[in-house]
Amino acid sequence: MQRTTLALALAHRMQCEVLGGVSKESARTLDAVAAQEFGETSARPSVPPRRLKPGSKLVREWRGVVHEVAVVEDGFAWNGARHRSLSAIARAITKVPALPEDYRPRGAARPH
Repeated sequence: MQRTTLALALAHRMQCEVLGGVSKESARTLDAVAAQEFGETSARPSVPPRRLKPGSKLVREWRGVVHEVAVVEDGFAWNGARHRSLSAIARAITKVPALPEDYRPRGAARPH
């Protein structure tokens, strides 16, 4: 084991002792991801959909510019305009027509 990997493992162990470790649900998700990654199963991990509550703000930096997106009842608000999805905003910010499947968040639910 490399020295940096060992240091990270020890730091994680100390953090778990102080803060109580990960929840059972998180541990199951991590186990499923590891099993899939190492070819032990072909099933995707069961990840509950994320729910973004209206009033939340998402802040990201892209090429030196900070972008702030507000979660609203019917989608998202950015730059004075409403959008139905974060993908539409990402395309507008990055000037990329579509994100590859690998970069889309899995299990992300659309706001109601």
